[in-house]
Amino acid sequence: TYNFKDRGDRDVTLRPEMTPTVARMIAGKKRELIFPVRWFSVPNLFRYERPQKGRLREHWQLNADIFGIENIEAEAEMITIAYKILRNFGLSDSQFEIKINDITHLAKTLKDAGLNEIQIHQYKKLLDKKDKIDNFDEKVKELLGRPFYPDIKESESVEALLNKARNRGISNISFSPNLVRGFDYYNGIVFEVYSTDPENNRSIFGGGRYDNLTSIFGEEPIPAVGFGMGD
Repeated sequence: TYNFKDRGDRDVTLRPEMTPTVARMIAGKKRELIFPVRWFSVPNLFRYERPQKGRLREHWQLNADIFGIENIEAEAEMITIAYKILRNFGLSDSQFEIKINDITHLAKTLKDAGLNEIQIHQYKKLLDKKDKIDNFDEKVKELLGRPFYPDIKESESVEALLNKARNRGISNISFSPNLVRGFDYYNGIVFEVYSTDPENNRSIFGGGRYDNLTSIFGEEPIPAVGFGMGD
């Protein structure tokens, strides 16, 4: 993030993402709202990273979120919205694919395989970079002191979501055991949309469930699912 002091010697941070801002707003207005709450916004965001294709230090982003639904209907609704937006932009099903995973189930699988909480956290961080590094297995061996090949299978939530999506006519969706997403506030289902263009085969945008984020603002957890689509 961009962190600096202004001329009044005040600490300033430019907003790197919108989800915590929306969660804080919902937490603050909780007693005035009727749930479920559906909310979208188009903020400008700033990230202190090397500019590259598709990633600029300042960008605009469509955020879409739903609060107050505990079951998989929320994920199905968000993925349907994301799918329809891309179709309305003119993309065909063959031009993008939607990948999903259940990171709560992933953490349980890793724990059952003998990893402790610190190792699980570090392994997930490494897994998030798997497609970007050539020596993933070597890095895992350095981290854990041994080769590690966990058998990560679909959770019941993943199976239910795949069925709901396909019943809605979304066929370009699949389970991806390596999908993590980098934000620590996600729990449960996460999803990411990828371009299938061989010259631009990368993530376009993604999202997931973040039931516990409102609790850091002094409120009870509120079930929430959302995504951010950057321009």
